[in-house]
Amino acid sequence: MYNLPIDSPGFYVYVRRKDGTVWSPTYRPVNTPLDRWTAVHQPGRTTFMARKGDLETKLSLFITPDYDTVVWDLDITNLSEIITEVDIFAYIELSTLCLG
Repeated sequence: MYNLPIDSPGFYVYVRRKDGTVWSPTYRPVNTPLDRWTAVHQPGRTTFMARKGDLETKLSLFITPDYDTVVWDLDITNLSEIITEVDIFAYIELSTLCLG
């Protein structure tokens, strides 16, 4: 109706394996089924924990107390004994919609 973009505003990290599988610790916007996923929201901080296969991620986004800054903290753990190569991409979509 309004020709809105299909992407949504937010802070995202993409994990891409060498076989081409792409997923995100935040689940969206990729929507790839994950083996485990949780989100914890606290004042000034959100933490996403996700697992896909032998990779486990913990992404924390938080506001620093003294500055107008969003900090991204990403931990990736390889639960396998086999060395795994991945590509990591950060993406931010800041958009507002004004209909009038």
